[in-house]
Amino acid sequence: MAAIEESRPMHERRIPEWLRHAPAPGVRGFATLAGTEAVARGILISVFPLAMYNALQDAQLISEAYFLVGILSLAVGLMVPFTTRYLPRRWVYVIGASFFVTGSLFAATGDPLAVVFGLGLNTMSTVITFVCFNAYVMDYIS
Repeated sequence: MAAIEESRPMHERRIPEWLRHAPAPGVRGFATLAGTEAVARGILISVFPLAMYNALQDAQLISEAYFLVGILSLAVGLMVPFTTRYLPRRWVYVIGASFFVTGSLFAATGDPLAVVFGLGLNTMSTVITFVCFNAYVMDYIS
């Protein structure tokens, strides 16, 4: 009896097949992610300008903040492929998605610095998730 148990690997009966070989993501999952990201980008171009104006009350200051945030998001977007060499892409995507939530929470406070910081987090999140999403699409959709 002991000889039979030793020849048989333990994991065959204990781990379901769908856990050992996870199914590849399909078009429906990517469409859901694209729709969610589109909502977040829509908030960036519709809600944030109003929130920035309510918080800062100065068009010149708003323009400067948008310029600096744009430069920051450009740099972050260019660093995403470099970052995915050292962190798995799924974790980079999770970090980007969490920036959406964190940035929105900061902006909801209404404090001028928090709104600018929230704008920065949301734009960085948009760039990070967009780059990772497109890489996933190229990997999984023929």
